Amino acid sequence: MKDNTKGMLLMLICPIVWSFSGLLAKGIPWPGLCLAGWRGVLSALTMFVYMRMTKIRIVVNRYSIGSALSVALTILFYFFALKRTTAASAVALQYVEPAFFLLFSILLLGKRYKLGDFLVVLTAFAGTACVFASSESPGSLLGNVVALLSGATYAMQIICMTDQELDVRLTGLMLGNLLAGVGVFTADIRTLPMGGGILWIVLLCGLFQVSVPHIIMGYAMKLTTPLACALISTVEIVLNPIWVFLFVGEKPPLLALLGAAIIGCAVAVWCVRSAKEGRAAAREAEV
Repeated sequence: MKDNTKGMLLMLICPIVWSFSGLLAKGIPWPGLCLAGWRGVLSALTMFVYMRMTKIRIVVNRYSIGSALSVALTILFYFFALKRTTAASAVALQYVEPAFFLLFSILLLGKRYKLGDFLVVLTAFAGTACVFASSESPGSLLGNVVALLSGATYAMQIICMTDQELDVRLTGLMLGNLLAGVGVFTADIRTLPMGGGILWIVLLCGLFQVSVPHIIMGYAMKLTTPLACALISTVEIVLNPIWVFLFVGEKPPLLALLGAAIIGCAVAVWCVRSAKEGRAAAREAEV
């Protein structure tokens, strides 16, 4: 098996595992912030053990701190949203991240983009409008707003991690999950239901659902292209609401599904455009 194929197969594991977050939030009768907090603490523990075992340094600088804050907010916003809107809407709005990345790059880093990039952004926000139009209650509208905020904080996470070494990126992820642990204080765990295997599900998801895919992704990116990783990660947009539908019975509105499809296509187009421009720039540099 070629390295590129191995890398893509490894990367495919990541969105499949991540896609169960919607089922976790919908199936576990805990408050969203509390659930996110406990998952964050357990994920941070797994990443800390991994970094110690592999002798990866813990680096605290402005980039790891910035990414940690962004990671924590993304986790808390996302789980808050999952409890108030459909899984399809929450995950789709979080994947508007490339549009926010482009806007933040212009505003904060002074980067320039072409007309085609802005058209992709407008397309993504058109999908966002479809998702918002599908809101059936003030609660779901609030969930959609917070889910969109998770996309913005996710973009800030990517900006803080771009061009950083592995130790800085993993430190940011570990500290971010640890910071998300503030969510545990939003509910008294002694009053939360624990029967039916709930405690074991929370423990397993906390220890493995976030940390292990990130570790696998680190290896996958060494074997295949960033474009392949970015495109494969969008599988979560499809799988997340499917698991929730199959096991919980949640049926998202058709308009929300349309918005998710538009956002997914926009993200795919943006990834392809970015990869082509990167290759063209590399060829020019060689000449």
